[in-house]
Amino acid sequence: MARAVVFVVADEFYAALATVRALRAAGYEPWVGSTVPDGYAQRSSAAAGVQRLPSPGEGEERFVAAVKAAVERLHAEVVLPTSESATAALAAHAGELDGVVVGAPPSDTVAQLTDKAVLARLAEAAGFASPPSVQLDSPGALDDDDVRRTIAFPAVLKPARSARRLAAEVHEVPDAVRVADVEALRRELGRDPDVPWLVQRFITGTLVGVAGVSQRGRLLCTVHQVARRIYPRDCGGSAYAETVPRVPGLDDGLARLLEPLELTGIWHAQFIDDGSERYLIDFNPRPYGSLALALAAGANLPALWVDVLTGRQPAPCGYRVGYRYRAEMRELGYLTQALAARDLRAALSVLVPRRHTAHAVLSLRDPAPAVRLGRRIAARLSRHGDGQPAELPASTSA
Repeated sequence: MARAVVFVVADEFYAALATVRALRAAGYEPWVGSTVPDGYAQRSSAAAGVQRLPSPGEGEERFVAAVKAAVERLHAEVVLPTSESATAALAAHAGELDGVVVGAPPSDTVAQLTDKAVLARLAEAAGFASPPSVQLDSPGALDDDDVRRTIAFPAVLKPARSARRLAAEVHEVPDAVRVADVEALRRELGRDPDVPWLVQRFITGTLVGVAGVSQRGRLLCTVHQVARRIYPRDCGGSAYAETVPRVPGLDDGLARLLEPLELTGIWHAQFIDDGSERYLIDFNPRPYGSLALALAAGANLPALWVDVLTGRQPAPCGYRVGYRYRAEMRELGYLTQALAARDLRAALSVLVPRRHTAHAVLSLRDPAPAVRLGRRIAARLSRHGDGQPAELPASTSA
């Protein structure tokens, strides 16, 4: 039997690369539809080939038309988005892709799960806590004394929604950032004044992730992980993570969250555990940055996703505890920040080798994406040599 062709819409980050590698490992034929000139996934030997696409930020209609043309040429059975913007665009236009299964939930479901204010209400209904939040639609909102009094510092500033739709375009949004006081908050708001923002109380704790695949809201498989290091160090995503036994109560709560939405697909939920409470802070109805960890631990979530979408019998799914993951760019950023802070113990933790460790990019079986990684690192180090900050991008969500 011929292997099913899966068209993976990819950007430059880790989730797309992990998805392509996972599908090839499961016997599918993944083609990459790249929305960037040079990304990790399109360099992978796991990809059967590459089709260039415009990004959703260049216009939804143009993007969807290019996806449709590509899947028709390739006779693809499934199209999978791996970024926020591609998920939002394909969810809104899934009906235009005749004869192909689109791996995006309905548009209203995507909107609910990626709107932080709505997610907080869904979380409460499912029995989860959420950090206290204040929505700011413009920098001028801080001129209101009552608004300022509702914000406790330090705080976390994050976009109110995970993707931004402007006219017929869908754009990615900035990362969350920690702010120490009202002046720092005002400066950050001024960098992107058109983005609706959410200000949340900063919670010190451990970043816990639960990833999985569901079918009409029923959980088919989950993988639990804990971030041992994050980047940026004060407010970031997983730089180094490890699979852990299933945390009691989280799967039951996620089932209560997803069943009313009848969600089908792959997803990733993030929590902050402060030792006494677990706060749901984010939900991604798409592949996520540390997806390579689930695959290394034995849970091929992208393959299960495609099995469900195409009506195939899903393979049994479990995972091994104690497997680890490094995101190379984030680890380098963490090391840079630790050295700048003269935190030798933290810096040395990055350099200690560990068994059963998967990498976001590096792979002996698939070495070509490392070329792109090397160029990114060289570009950042060169910028630092020119007197620019040595901060490195987080690359994608945890």
